[in-house]
Amino acid sequence: MHPTFAFYRETLQNWPFICAARAARLPFKTLKLRGGHSLSLLDAREEIWAYHSIFQDHCYDKDFPEIPHDGNIVDLGANVGIFTLYAATRLAPQGKVLAVEPNPQCFHLLLRNTVTVQNVTAWNAAMGGEGKLYLSADSLGASVFNSEEAVDVINVNTVPASQVLSFFPTIDLLKVNMEGAEYPFVLNADETLWKNVNRLALKWHDESDVAQGHKPAELRDRLRYMGFSVLRHEAIWTRPGLTTGITTARRG
Repeated sequence: MHPTFAFYRETLQNWPFICAARAARLPFKTLKLRGGHSLSLLDAREEIWAYHSIFQDHCYDKDFPEIPHDGNIVDLGANVGIFTLYAATRLAPQGKVLAVEPNPQCFHLLLRNTVTVQNVTAWNAAMGGEGKLYLSADSLGASVFNSEEAVDVINVNTVPASQVLSFFPTIDLLKVNMEGAEYPFVLNADETLWKNVNRLALKWHDESDVAQGHKPAELRDRLRYMGFSVLRHEAIWTRPGLTTGITTARRG
């Protein structure tokens, strides 16, 4: 069996349907996970890769095997809740998760996808920006910054970093995937608010308009200045005009 289909069989109840749909390039909208949970997808063609990245490759947590099962996790840029559900059921099943997502369509599915768990708090708001969200052709690319990929703009609520970072007394893992907003979030950080953050997994953008001229090395250096040990800092995907990567770091 193809490794991808073997992964589906291991993690999904409806794996025969998903395998057939992927093989025939047919649309699908729901991943029925083993254990009784489901993931409704807004943009399956893109979000299936997020599912792979999170559930198979463990992109956000593979550097942190010691995350406590009763810990606190913050998911910034939660999209439809794929990592939120993963965190709530696998990383911190006895802990709590705060998920923040500005896109109303994604947020609607985030609520649906976490209805089977009791340890998630969800906020429909943008981290930073000026109350505008620029939508892209796919569900993963919405940003508080305008870019050549924007196809529409909507008004959204915003939430300050201080409210997010003080929600839990201790944040055992802070996951950030905010399409350019990672730069002001980290570079303009109030260091006192970050002292309760023990681990960080941060996706970043390079060369894209949403990076606003910033470079990933600025994030790495700022985290080190704030007292983090950087574990991984690497590009993970690239195409002309856009590189995305990840930085993981631990306090101390």
